[in-house]
Amino acid sequence: MKKIFLILLISITSVNIHSNTLVNNELKNFIKNNHIHTGYSEKELIGIFYDVEINNEILKKMDNQPESKIYYSRYESWFINKKNIKEGKNFIKKNINILRKAELKFGVPYEIIAAIIGVETRYGNILGKHRIIDSLSTLSFFYERRKNFFQSELKNYLILTKRENLNPLNLKGSYAGAMGYGQFMPSSYLSFGVDGNSDGTINLYDVNDAILSIGNYLNKNGWKSGEYIISEMKLRKNNNKNILNKSLKPNITIYKVRKNGYYDKLVFNKKEKVTPFYIERDKNKKDYYVGLNNFYTITKYNRSRMYALVVFKLAKEISDRNKKYYKFK
Repeated sequence: MKKIFLILLISITSVNIHSNTLVNNELKNFIKNNHIHTGYSEKELIGIFYDVEINNEILKKMDNQPESKIYYSRYESWFINKKNIKEGKNFIKKNINILRKAELKFGVPYEIIAAIIGVETRYGNILGKHRIIDSLSTLSFFYERRKNFFQSELKNYLILTKRENLNPLNLKGSYAGAMGYGQFMPSSYLSFGVDGNSDGTINLYDVNDAILSIGNYLNKNGWKSGEYIISEMKLRKNNNKNILNKSLKPNITIYKVRKNGYYDKLVFNKKEKVTPFYIERDKNKKDYYVGLNNFYTITKYNRSRMYALVVFKLAKEISDRNKKYYKFK
């Protein structure tokens, strides 16, 4: 980990990051262009960035994502196991009142909200060890491929800490800058955060705020209350594999899916749009599914079929009520 040595004197022109002239200029421009939007003065931002540290480990993680293929069976085992299921049931029992409130308000089954928290942070037990300001600053000024995105998130982070009266140097989260029980990026925090405990602030490190915020996120991204999420799909002879894995968004009617050699376990209007797909469970085994609008909505949280599938399956495992009522098929 390398300290950003900001030589902070009396004006914006005296901000320096060690001896890196380019980053020095970028940071000066960032402060100059964004201090009004964030609500901080230039002097306050200089003071904040004085204590920022660049973490080279973050850059290594961003540039060295695992190249080996991960099959679904392994991915699922990380999240759907005895420990996570037990903790999920306990989480629901402990937080049932606020979970029910979220479901009533946003129409999202509370076990889906709990499962997302289970996948993201093991029900709040693993919130991340990196200071958010360090993560976002490292990626904003040293990660060339997505600088614009992370500078926008850095600005949003400063906006929200000012708005919620939070110390920007204290909050911790993922190496990519995600925060709280649900691992929201700052832009999502600002857009979908909800005050769940009515204390006048939105703090996603508070379980009440986090639960309501996840419900709000899914609702605003298209969740339809009481509708199916996903169904297993079987192959008939002469099936057409060209219709599979084309889109996360439902883009073909269930009638056409069936006409192309597949059948499912649900009762649909034949004009219902779905997304037929398969996942590679293991090297020589594929599982076939048909996803509906609510499955697509879960992928808005994380653009991965495996992610949405494991959230769905974990929700079934930790649910404390009649799963058929909520159409978990």
